[in-house]
Amino acid sequence: MSAAEAPAVLGASAPGKAMLSGEYAVLYGAPAIVAAVQLRAEARWGGDGDLARFPEAAAARRCAEAAAGAVRAGLSLDVSALRSGGHKL
Repeated sequence: MSAAEAPAVLGASAPGKAMLSGEYAVLYGAPAIVAAVQLRAEARWGGDGDLARFPEAAAARRCAEAAAGAVRAGLSLDVSALRSGGHKL
C-alpha cells in the first residue's frame, strides 16, 4: 500500500499540567494555580487501539463513548511521558 492509499491517521497532543496550589480546593469551587509543562499526552485514531496500559485513558474513552456513542476505530493514547515508575507525575 502506498502512502497515498494508506488511511489517514488523526491525532492530537496536549501538554501535561502541574498543580501548584489548590488541587483539592477546586473540588469545592475554589481557584487553583495550574501550569502547563513540556511533557505531552498523545492520542491517535486508527489501528486496534492501545488503552490497556493506561487506565485513566481507558476511563476517558468510556466516558466519551457514553456521551457521544461508540467509535469503531481504535484509539491509541500515550501518556507515558506523564508517568514515572508506574506512577502519575
